[in-house]
Amino acid sequence: MVSAAQSNLISAALAPTQIGQQIDAAVAVKTLNVQREQGNAVLKLLDTAGQAGPQPGDALVAKATGLGGLIDMTA
Repeated sequence: MVSAAQSNLISAALAPTQIGQQIDAAVAVKTLNVQREQGNAVLKLLDTAGQAGPQPGDALVAKATGLGGLIDMTA
């Protein structure tokens, strides 16, 4: 059986390891959150880039480029 004094000594010996593990976990969470934010920013950038160009069926684009003039867009 472990006495109260022994239990306190064991807890004191394990404290630095537990603190180190808590710090490691906090750093990992922070790193993953930063990576998630960067991924969201890239997706937002890609969505914006996809919307910036000429859209299919745009009459002015068809007239200017000669492409898409024979496509029925009113189906």
